[in-house]
Amino acid sequence: MKIALNIRKAGWQRLVFSPMLGIVIGILGCSGEPGPVRVSGSVVSEKDAGLGEVSVVFFPMDSKARTAMTMTLTDGTFSLDVFPGQYGLGFSRMRGGKTLQNFMSPASQQTQEYKDMVKEGKGGIPPKNTLPEKYIDAKTSGFEMTVQPRVQPAVQFKLPVAE
Repeated sequence: MKIALNIRKAGWQRLVFSPMLGIVIGILGCSGEPGPVRVSGSVVSEKDAGLGEVSVVFFPMDSKARTAMTMTLTDGTFSLDVFPGQYGLGFSRMRGGKTLQNFMSPASQQTQEYKDMVKEGKGGIPPKNTLPEKYIDAKTSGFEMTVQPRVQPAVQFKLPVAE
């Protein structure tokens, strides 16, 4: 009889406290601020070819927004979650560059390029941005976007490519 009473008591507590816990979590979890919104789109060249490996950075222009960053896929498409708000956008596409790790084989360590890097104390050759420099900074890129607290239509950004 004592065992049956404990089972009934545990069942009663679960019945009462489970919904109450859900209500408390729901109230505490809802701060009234909208959550992030999925933003999808593409970065293309002036000839509408998808640009892969482009860093896309959403820089907040108001206090509600939060910085967000992604990299385009090989076809130039991207998708990321962004909080609603006003953003300036920055783009870069880094190409090339080498580190000393690129010279792992004994034969590659005999090249003049490797010897110069070691002699000059360089850790490597930095990659170069293949997009015009003005696109890195949201203040000079000319691209802005308002993210609404609802489903966003796909966006497309057209950039000149310097390769």
